[in-house]
Amino acid sequence: HAREAGGDGEAASLAKQLELAKAAATKYKGRADEAKALKKRLEEEGQARELEAERAESLMRQLGEANDELASMAAERDEDLAKAAGAIRAAQDAALAVKQVSGPVDAEQLLLLVRQRREEEGRKLGISDMWGDV
Repeated sequence: HAREAGGDGEAASLAKQLELAKAAATKYKGRADEAKALKKRLEEEGQARELEAERAESLMRQLGEANDELASMAAERDEDLAKAAGAIRAAQDAALAVKQVSGPVDAEQLLLLVRQRREEEGRKLGISDMWGDV
């Protein structure tokens, strides 16, 4: 009987150790699953961050291209405006020159008057050749 009692005690001890081992295994598996889930989440966040960085880079590139395009359009517009302003000034000069003459005016005479008018304007501003050749 003593042996059986000892056997029962040993069996109980083994059963208890088995229970502890199962609990430890369950706890370990739970932690391993947690670690896997965390790793997966970090990888997904990393991929999301990479996507965000790529998206931001793409937007910056598009913004730069749009800015270059706007600058180019503005430069063309400024050039067109400068040409238009020059043409308007020339027309104003011609109109003023015509006003200064009584009677009919031929083209050569008109050009001479415009050139004189421009030279006068240039002298007032201290610029020798303000307008270039007409």
